[in-house]
Amino acid sequence: MRQTNADAVILLYRIGELPSAESSEHEGLVETLQGFQQLEDGLFNADSHHPVLIGYASLN
Repeated sequence: MRQTNADAVILLYRIGELPSAESSEHEGLVETLQGFQQLEDGLFNADSHHPVLIGYASLN
């Protein structure tokens, strides 16, 4: 499920269809995405992410 949500957001971004920053739809999207972040480091963790890349991202 997490991968599907992330993929949907990436797709919306790529086609220029993310909700505008002033809209309530944008606020809801931000809250939803923040719910998928790990509290300790803010990273997104999904089964589709390779462990090496997750470790590399946490170093930067």
